Amino acid sequence: MMAADFYSPISRYYDLAFHGGDADLDLWRSESTGTSSILEVGCGTGRVLSELPRPARRVGLDISLGMLAGARERVAGQDVRLVQGDMRQMPFDDEQFELVIAPRGAYSHLLSREDLDSAAHELLRVCRGEGRVIVDIPDIRSLAQSITAQPSAEVDLPTKWIRTRSTTYRLEGTARRQSSGPVVTFDLSLSEERPEGRLTLATFSPATRVLDPLDVLGSFEATGLVRHARVVEVPRAQALGPRIRLFATRS
Repeated sequence: MMAADFYSPISRYYDLAFHGGDADLDLWRSESTGTSSILEVGCGTGRVLSELPRPARRVGLDISLGMLAGARERVAGQDVRLVQGDMRQMPFDDEQFELVIAPRGAYSHLLSREDLDSAAHELLRVCRGEGRVIVDIPDIRSLAQSITAQPSAEVDLPTKWIRTRSTTYRLEGTARRQSSGPVVTFDLSLSEERPEGRLTLATFSPATRVLDPLDVLGSFEATGLVRHARVVEVPRAQALGPRIRLFATRS
């Protein structure tokens, strides 16, 4: 099961609930400058895609029609192509893009080793020779360890309050993990605070893989399509939460 099932119920509220700032946008703009063609994998509502430099050919891929609808609104008037598809089997010919990126949490929804291997091959396959692939690897290992330490293998997440000019929203839930396995499931609820009481807007349960950066690196190196790959820790000033970033150059 992939992200379409997770985020369609929340797509109209996604930016409201999960906007954690734009600290990473300068890096994506910098990496994209001078690039003729860019593919963003897991483009969601287009937060990064809409900010990438022009006149590069920009394409966004996401498996969720709901999220793509949000992206379509955000990039209205821009020369951007949006495509529904799965990063494990992308609907593009070989060597189509000079730069392929997977920002934020897109890669963490690859729940099995087979998913990781398939995605690594696909990201490199559609990248041109000597082109680059950049993947964000959210680091939730400390959260996963804290869940496993609990008798119930479940922890309550801090409640997030979102206040707009006229409305207050509440995002709350739990995170759970099966024994010491690599998958953490978040059971989340977004509600609106009203004078007459709380109105639940959406409930959803995204599952994410606790990614070992060396496993991700190994999946790229095993494709035989990479000339050079490395993983680096991202300074907090350039990231939304703890994360590591993979840089790969296509052979």
